[in-house]
Amino acid sequence: MESGWMAFSFQPDGLNYVHLRRGRDGRPEATHFGWRQLSAGEQEGFRKLSRELFASRFPSILVLGSDEYQLLSMEAPKVPREERKTAMRWKIRDMIDYRIDDATFDMLEIPADPAQPFRDPQIYAVIAKNEILSERMALFARAEIPLSVIDIPEMAQRNLAGFFEAESKALAMLSFGIHKVLLTITSEGQFYLSRHIDIARISLQDREEAVRLDAFERLTLELQRSLDHFEHQYNHIALDRLMLGPLPGVEDLSDHLVRNLQIPVEKTDLEKWIDFTSTPELAEPEWQARCWLSLGAALREAEP
Repeated sequence: MESGWMAFSFQPDGLNYVHLRRGRDGRPEATHFGWRQLSAGEQEGFRKLSRELFASRFPSILVLGSDEYQLLSMEAPKVPREERKTAMRWKIRDMIDYRIDDATFDMLEIPADPAQPFRDPQIYAVIAKNEILSERMALFARAEIPLSVIDIPEMAQRNLAGFFEAESKALAMLSFGIHKVLLTITSEGQFYLSRHIDIARISLQDREEAVRLDAFERLTLELQRSLDHFEHQYNHIALDRLMLGPLPGVEDLSDHLVRNLQIPVEKTDLEKWIDFTSTPELAEPEWQARCWLSLGAALREAEP
């Protein structure tokens, strides 16, 4: 099996994929990428793509869609760490609308404030229906693709945010999906907060200035609320800046956010961090926007 990760992400407009491996200069190197108008139910098309990519060579990651899992914030159960997951099961069953036996869940611990050691720790529970996970695993198995990891968008974006984080400070990052905007806040590789904001990419790109500005205003308001919540909840970490993922055809959003937010706003530039020599089109904003989550997921460090 070859080195590096092949990451796949089903989005409303189709399937995108990216393969990254460690390059000669130490940076991740993008060797394969692409997009196909495929849904998760199109078995034959996925099998054909697998053959074209010789995808059986690579350990693979699937990034779940935002409607395929839940991310719930809660206080950690007051039990020893080794018993925490079992205790969480009882809390989660009252927070979902289906049987806990029909779900798979994992947890993400939120780092505690060192100045408040007695404060109850917070965790995120990541929950997905077994039915969805089984369908995705079967899809990959029939296409003879070795699926090693099922990930979520927040973790993929966390990987990308790591390029831009300042020591001991928090970084906010926005990416622009077809139907939703994803906000994450991370610090030193640790995940603290996320929000899926119901603003479609097309409204931010609209040629009509009034439509575009209305979307800008709605996004700004949601960002202000989320950033204020973070600063209140985690006041021991200074928020350094907001990074904007690629948004083709939109030049005025960053200026709008600079005028309305209290933190610096910058656009991401991945060419410093990822080698696109073999895949020059992936250095373009249009392709990065489409493959954003696959790029982030493929940055996963530990290989199977």
